[in-house]
Parts: sequence; structure tokens; C-alpha cells
Amino acid sequence: MDIEGLPDSDSYYLIGALIVSGGQEVFQSFWADQHSEEPERFSQFADAVTQLDDFRVLHFGDYEAVALRRMKTRLPDSLHPKIDAILERATNVLSIIHPHLYFPTYSNSLKDIGRFLGFRRSDEDATGLQSILWRTVWTESEAPGIKARLLQYNQDDCRELKYVADFVQQIISPDSRAADLFRVPFVAHPALWTQQCSRCCRPKVLPPGLGRRAVPQLSNQPLLVVLLDKVSYC
Repeated sequence: MDIEGLPDSDSYYLIGALIVSGGQEVFQSFWADQHSEEPERFSQFADAVTQLDDFRVLHFGDYEAVALRRMKTRLPDSLHPKIDAILERATNVLSIIHPHLYFPTYSNSLKDIGRFLGFRRSDEDATGLQSILWRTVWTESEAPGIKARLLQYNQDDCRELKYVADFVQQIISPDSRAADLFRVPFVAHPALWTQQCSRCCRPKVLPPGLGRRAVPQLSNQPLLVVLLDKVSYC
């Protein structure tokens, strides 16, 4: 799941959902032309997700959970149980990565991690800030090309999240072959971790000897460091 919004107007105009079931992937977009249409789009999203058996929702960071809680106040009371069910079964993949995996990247953003793992986006230069600008321009012009870029940007976020989540799942499996499957060199290290920084994606403290400057000493190429301490999606 990935949600696009406008922070200054408390607007959440697009929800992307990559639904994986029975080995099949189906992507759905829930787009609102106007602020007044957003509750209906969230209602449609909630209906689509909660009809799935034993579902789990993955997202990256706190933004989506905050958006769902805020939109809940704009929805009819009859839909509140569905939003609650989604929140109860939602997993923030960043919260799994943060205490256990140190990627040799500028930040722990989805785009930086995905790029390191080899994911290729349709527009490698697109950013969250640009998506805000695109939506602002689209509101004035309703240009189809801008809407198409926003929809693709959102879909890329969802597919990149799945790509990263699949890697994490491979890492935590008992007979992990993640290094072979993703062609990413990594080293396991005893867990000596860190308190979480609430204002950014970076860890405040790194294990001794595993700071950014020390990583090249371990290998002639960047390494993913895995901290072995109860890595789990549950």
C-alpha cells in the first residue's frame, strides 16, 4: 500500500494497492479528482482489502497509517471497523529494517534501499516532492500526462515496496539465499543496536566498527549488514 497526499491541505488523493494472492499480482489505484471524493476512494480501498482472506497490509514509514487514521474521521461510522482491521494487520516494513538491517545507502528511504537492491523505477529521478508539485499542477490543468505520471509513480512505490519486502523475507528465512537471488553481498553481525531516531530514517547509533567509513574495509564493494536479533514481520 502506498498513499499520496498534499501535506498542507490534509488531502490524500491517491491510494495504490498491489494485491498479491494465490501467486498472482493485481494492482489497483484509487484516485480522487477532488478533496470531496477522497472518502469514497478510501471506502472503495477498504472494501477491496477487507474482502481478502487473512490479509496483511505492508507499507513503508508512518505516513500511510497516519493517513488512514485521519481519513477514518471523514468516513461513516459503519466503515470504521474496516479501517481498524486494516490498521491492525498493517506492518511498517521500515520498522523491520531499522533495527536489523544497515544498508550502505544515503538514507533508509524506500527509493535508496530499492535502488541498492536493484529495483528500477519508471522515472528514476521522480521524488515525493515532485509528486506534490505534479498534483498541484494537475489540479489547475487536469492534464492527462501529469495524472499518468502520478499513477505510475505511486505504482512504482508499491512494487518497490514488495521488492524490498521480498528481500527482507528472504533474509529472515532459515535457509536464506537472498545474496544469490538479489546479487547483494551482506554480512551477519551480532545485534548491538541502537535507539530509534523519530525524525529521520537513519539510525542514531551504529554497531562499533560498522559505520559508513568502516564498510569498505569489510569488502571491496558495499555490504548490507544484517543484525541478528529476532528479525520478524510479526
